[in-house]
Amino acid sequence: MCPASDVCCVDGYPFDASWREPIVSDTRVHDFLFSWGTAPWDDAREANVVVTVDPTLPGGPLAFSCTGAVPVPAGACDAAASLMTFSAVDVAFALAIRDARGDLSGWNLWIEIVGARARVCRVSWTDGVVFSCTGVPGPDCATSGTLVLSRDASAGAAGTHGHLEASLASGTSVSVTF
Repeated sequence: MCPASDVCCVDGYPFDASWREPIVSDTRVHDFLFSWGTAPWDDAREANVVVTVDPTLPGGPLAFSCTGAVPVPAGACDAAASLMTFSAVDVAFALAIRDARGDLSGWNLWIEIVGARARVCRVSWTDGVVFSCTGVPGPDCATSGTLVLSRDASAGAAGTHGHLEASLASGTSVSVTF
């Protein structure tokens, strides 16, 4: 297994050839690298969005729009989007706006609260698996933005309403109401 400073240390991949078969456990390694890249993550990385709380923020249906350099495929920008909330041991608030088209490639928008800030990233996915770290796109994360929530993030994402305005590194701007 490779260290975080050189995640692709085994012939350009994190694991030896025994982890390069078209089975679920092996393809999940590729999927993670394709989506999140090969650089280490900590709480501070890409946490560039300011979070505020406004208990009067109204709820409503999911609305998602993109302007600027809209990626191809346009993912949730031009497709029926769906909202998925989840939590992890160390993250109380995390949700994804998913590209619901079901094509062979696309992207989802991930929102994760880390401390008093949020990490917002456009994360690509593909059905094509290549067991190599070469050419993995990694995430396109917000360089700035604001996220207004209807309640404190420590309550979790389920049942929370919000409005996000963010500018991604690629030049895409996203506006999301959930």
